[in-house]
Amino acid sequence: MKKLIVSDVDGTFIDYDENLIHANVEAVKRFCDAGNYFTFATGRFTDTLGEMVPGYEKLMNVPGIFSNGAYLSWPDGKEKLYPNYLDGKSNLGIVRQIENRWPTVNIRFTNDDGITWTREIPDTEIDTDRPWHKVVVIDDPEILLEIRSFLESEYNSLFRFMKSSERLFEWQNSLAGKGAMIPRLKEWIKENLGHDCIAYCVGDYENDLEMLEAADVACCPSNAIESIKKISDIELCDCRDGCIADLVSRLLK
Repeated sequence: MKKLIVSDVDGTFIDYDENLIHANVEAVKRFCDAGNYFTFATGRFTDTLGEMVPGYEKLMNVPGIFSNGAYLSWPDGKEKLYPNYLDGKSNLGIVRQIENRWPTVNIRFTNDDGITWTREIPDTEIDTDRPWHKVVVIDDPEILLEIRSFLESEYNSLFRFMKSSERLFEWQNSLAGKGAMIPRLKEWIKENLGHDCIAYCVGDYENDLEMLEAADVACCPSNAIESIKKISDIELCDCRDGCIADLVSRLLK
């Protein structure tokens, strides 16, 4: 069976200061040259990932998981595979409820054009005709906890909720998510490349939890939060020291 590494970006492939770890880049090239598969699973979308990982499209040899699992895509972003989106009109209404109740928040959503901020923008100037990938709420952790409790009490069956950092809380379609995309990615590889894969998924934060649960082998850097460490089969070195390079060296032995 082929080996597949699916790597989170922030705090995993790059460090928390957004520094690219070049050892990871070189290791991925060796890993793919040996006949294996590599891709990213990220909350970012195709255009913005290149700002963090220049030339990332040359590292992926299978589709990536973008917008925290709203879809699979190649770096050009032209075709979205297995999309699960939000309805723009109904979600703008929820956004306005939050902005009115918690006036300190900043909220943004992502669609195929990228990121749109909602505060002080008239409803008529916000694109609700096309689907949204996800909604991100930014505020202090205690405010995000209140907002999460509100949304879970009102909309729990409709959305998937997660934190991607201390100050970022997100929701998306209940069928989306990095974890939901792992079996779909393996299915795509089987159908298009003819190989079964062992999926080694690597992540560090709450938005990676379901991905690691869906992995054949769950991996995390040593800087991961405790809930991620508890479910990981392999704990790697700190992201600053090249945790993906660490995993590659173990798999290529």
